[in-house]
Amino acid sequence: MSAHRAAFRLTIVLAVTAALGQPPAGQNSRISGTVVNALSGQPLSHTQVAVGLPQNDAAQAMMTAEDGRFAFENLRAGKYWLAAEHKGFARQAFDEHEGFSTAIAVGPNLISENLIFRLRPDAVISGTIFDEQNEPVRGAQVMLFRRAIDNGHQGTYLQAQEGSDDLGRYLFSRLRPGTYFVVVSAQPWYAQHGRTVKNVKCEGCDAATTAAPDQARSALDVVYAITYYPGATDANDAKPIIVKPGERVTADITLTPVPALNVRIKLAGALSQGVTVTQRVFDGDPINVPNEGLVMGKGEITIGGLPPGHFVLAFTSAGKERSSREVEVDISGDADISESEGTRASAVTGVVKLDGSRVLPQRAYVLLRSRTSGAAFGSRISAKGEFDLQNQPLPPGTYEVSLFTTQRAAVKTIEATGAKVTGHNIEIANAMPVRLIVTLSQGLGQVAGTARREGQPLPGAMIVLIPEHPENNIPLFRRDQSDSDGTFSLPNVLPGKYTIVAIENGWDLEWSNADTLDRYIKNGTVVNVIANGRYNVEAVAQQ
Repeated sequence: MSAHRAAFRLTIVLAVTAALGQPPAGQNSRISGTVVNALSGQPLSHTQVAVGLPQNDAAQAMMTAEDGRFAFENLRAGKYWLAAEHKGFARQAFDEHEGFSTAIAVGPNLISENLIFRLRPDAVISGTIFDEQNEPVRGAQVMLFRRAIDNGHQGTYLQAQEGSDDLGRYLFSRLRPGTYFVVVSAQPWYAQHGRTVKNVKCEGCDAATTAAPDQARSALDVVYAITYYPGATDANDAKPIIVKPGERVTADITLTPVPALNVRIKLAGALSQGVTVTQRVFDGDPINVPNEGLVMGKGEITIGGLPPGHFVLAFTSAGKERSSREVEVDISGDADISESEGTRASAVTGVVKLDGSRVLPQRAYVLLRSRTSGAAFGSRISAKGEFDLQNQPLPPGTYEVSLFTTQRAAVKTIEATGAKVTGHNIEIANAMPVRLIVTLSQGLGQVAGTARREGQPLPGAMIVLIPEHPENNIPLFRRDQSDSDGTFSLPNVLPGKYTIVAIENGWDLEWSNADTLDRYIKNGTVVNVIANGRYNVEAVAQQ
């Protein structure tokens, strides 16, 4: 069951409990138990607890007693989400993992009483950003990265970000246990760039934008490189912060200025949107790097105010046909590069169709994700089914194609001009414009069943429905967490051949990695799904 739904509903319940009422009463069934601190095992009194039916907004809410106990009476048979929160404990669903949780099944011969709800205490990472004079740096961009599983692969991804206050302080609260990294991007308040660029005569250039005469490098022409806790400028030297439940960690960072560098670029054509400089931090999306562009002359531009490091420079050129290039550079000193050395990116457009020429799903969104970098490129789909990524040119590479909609539909086939299609992936090899035709199907199946260990229902298992040729069909994966009676449900399954596996304590596994899956697939259950088919299977839990 999805934990996001439970957490959202708990917020509504606690705000307007009286207005919501309670689920319709039926037989005299109960959900009862004790909320405890997951770290110490001590009962938590005065904890707000709520239950509700997934398909119904009606809910009950209550406060736990002094001994941490709660009880919801007169519940009809069915499955209920269960969620709780307490001061110092963020909202959590029962046995929550990665947005999934265990729903409580209520009915004859089902165990729904004397539950132990282990609530994880919040962790906190805070600190102060200092400059080289040990003065606080205000307005620094402080980013928190967490090592986690995303889209089935292990990586280090952006969790949160905020600006430091007037005293240089930052605070990240309500954190889950895990491994974190703190990263800072800032500029010296006194920095002045563009003082060392040689003057070049430029007929027709605006004098106001032409570089100043050659001068000695100014002591104020300095920058801060992207800095990783405790003070490294290379991600490989970043110190991980291992946070335990309820722990408060202080991570102060001192920034050290370095001489600013200039990159002179020979342009391949007229620029319509200038040059964008980005830098990738761990496995997150690239972040923009502050810089100063100085016009040098016709066909040339200088980017100033850069620290040493690895950057991607993106150029968008004007002309009869709009084009885009990317140049990756490692900068350790002033440099000269040519835009023509860059890799040309492709403009991607397309249309979405629905089998049978029916009305397209509303509020739909198409997403292309790089299999190499994880960078995502997305666009809303118009009422006519069109989408356009021309403002987000895609460099050569392999991309997963996914579609998100509030309605019941999934990508059935992809056709492409200018790219190669393999399953739900497209491979862009050159700078040709790419045109996609994405066909959706609403003839989807549903796979339900029970996870068992030694013949008994197993709650809390990670359930994974693995498509044939998984490496090319990641959008076809389906996941769930088994409920208190061991049952699970996987809706909106595109027709095809799948293997279903139940993994006990498997939430840290790279569930879409072919090497990881191999040992589980061998002992999984094969399901051949047809349009609108409904299946009930037994999944033997694996370790």
